[in-house]
Amino acid sequence: NRDLRFTYYPNPVKDVLTLESPNAIDKIEVFNILGQRIVAIDSQNTIQKIDLSNVQTGAYFVKVSIGNQIKIIRVIK
Repeated sequence: NRDLRFTYYPNPVKDVLTLESPNAIDKIEVFNILGQRIVAIDSQNTIQKIDLSNVQTGAYFVKVSIGNQIKIIRVIK
């Protein structure tokens, strides 16, 4: 059973959001405030960089899946 521990930076994000976890990150999805998925990454890495340079300024929700656990974080661009 993998633990859902990870760090993410910077927040607010300018261009690239970085996620780091001691365990492999399975999937990352980024949603806008309307609930539309704008980024989907199948990762399997412990460090994942997400390019958000082409998205508009605003609030986004990042859904992180590690093992069978999910956590949603809020980031500002």
